[in-house]
Amino acid sequence: MVERWNGEQSEPFDLFKMSSGYGPSDHQSFNEVGIPVLFFFTGIHNDYHRPSDDFDKINFGGLTRITDIVSDIVLDLATQETRPEFLETNRRVQIRRQKTAFLGISLQDTEGKVIVAQVTKEGPAEIAGVKTGDQITTIANKKITTASEVTDWVRTQSPGKSIQLKLIRGTETLELTAELGKREAQ
Repeated sequence: MVERWNGEQSEPFDLFKMSSGYGPSDHQSFNEVGIPVLFFFTGIHNDYHRPSDDFDKINFGGLTRITDIVSDIVLDLATQETRPEFLETNRRVQIRRQKTAFLGISLQDTEGKVIVAQVTKEGPAEIAGVKTGDQITTIANKKITTASEVTDWVRTQSPGKSIQLKLIRGTETLELTAELGKREAQ
């Protein structure tokens, strides 16, 4: 069902499906008492579950996309003649964790551009020369069109990796090299 509805979306998701109802969130208590669950999670960003995780981190384009697919699936489930069957699943599931690399910037999607909204003091981006107001156009030779692309990419990398950034600052185009830092445990 998820695959079918994903194929119906104007911009399908790259799905990472797990066949277990176990995991560290609200859905687990339903699964434990035999209620079938679907749990949608769009991933972690650099400020996830931190005091700095505020409304300005909301990716409204992504929010619209996930709302569309969840609404389609829920309507489909609600109008079926029979309830979904509960299947016992593996309790020893390995949950994907966020890697610990960080670039040290907060980004904002503004008029089709990815703008640096904040630079972490003494973080990798500041050391490389990135400044608030810079427009990021490319990271590691990948063209950037949304802030979430940067966050998603950094999340898959390891601390210590050197990356190339292409930026626009005013009328100037810059190429900078940053070394991804290690996120401190909090």
